[in-house]
Amino acid sequence: MAMSKEESSRLEQEIIKEKNFPNTYTYAKNLAEKVIVKHQGHVKLVICRPTIIACTMKDPFPGWTDSMSAAGGISMLGGLGVKHTINLDETSKKSLDVVPVDSVTNSVIICTAFGSYMQPGKNMIYQQGSSYNNPISTVDFSWLC
Repeated sequence: MAMSKEESSRLEQEIIKEKNFPNTYTYAKNLAEKVIVKHQGHVKLVICRPTIIACTMKDPFPGWTDSMSAAGGISMLGGLGVKHTINLDETSKKSLDVVPVDSVTNSVIICTAFGSYMQPGKNMIYQQGSSYNNPISTVDFSWLC
């Protein structure tokens, strides 16, 4: 029996609220990680968790992006001059945790190298973000785009 859209939305909100997740994306990532850890066996496991991935800081050149999703889309539209403004509300004073994609690729390489020294069956989880040492507000981010 199919579930109605209303029932599906209600259950979705109950689940992510009960589990203390901000949205279904983070909840689904958490479920996937749990399944991987549960079935990893004697394989070394390294999980890299970057925050919002934005355009490059340096390589191959500043501002490069190949994605129209999330921060990449905002960066691309701003860089092309297509989008001149971003409507913001009370969240405009909040910090936006974005990391440049070239930083993410470098950290994945480093995490993989560290993972080679781990014992089989062990796992490491690496978080990568910027807001602790280098916070940027949504307003400032919109100006950079």
